[in-house]
Amino acid sequence: SPGDSDASDGQLELMSRRRGVPKQPGYTLAEFSVSFLQYSSSIHTRKTMESHATALRELMRCVGPDRAMASISIADCERFLAMKTVEASPMTARKYYLALSATFDRARTWGKIEKNVWRDVKKPRVPEVLPTYLTREELDRLRTAIRDDVFRHLVEFAAMTGMRASRVTRSIKFFPP
Repeated sequence: SPGDSDASDGQLELMSRRRGVPKQPGYTLAEFSVSFLQYSSSIHTRKTMESHATALRELMRCVGPDRAMASISIADCERFLAMKTVEASPMTARKYYLALSATFDRARTWGKIEKNVWRDVKKPRVPEVLPTYLTREELDRLRTAIRDDVFRHLVEFAAMTGMRASRVTRSIKFFPP
């Protein structure tokens, strides 16, 4: 099964000794993290794997690496999300929710836990952010500050259409140099 190597056992033992916390019975968050990240590195993109790694690391920071996965409660999850909302933002809390929900689904699939507690936690809502617009004076100052004609036209195009930067840059390929 994933994560049963001697190296991961040594890493887990070291983590337990460092924290001075006795290991809880059951499959721990640290044990799962090692197994899941090894699995994730073989099937997910680097960015997705890093998102999962960060979410698991932050959850372990909150509840402890030697915490049995089955003992993590809805209250623990909600406390973690509230902490992330305060420390970072509602969007960050939502990203952690999505990553941890997926990772706990994998733990359930592997038979390490009976139920994915994250499925009973309400997904964090992200407040809608209204776009900000440049005033005519601000746009004129921006135009004046840009020396490169091509870049200035690109900025004007973006400002006048309201397109996202990624859409503007993708649309460039349709225009000859």
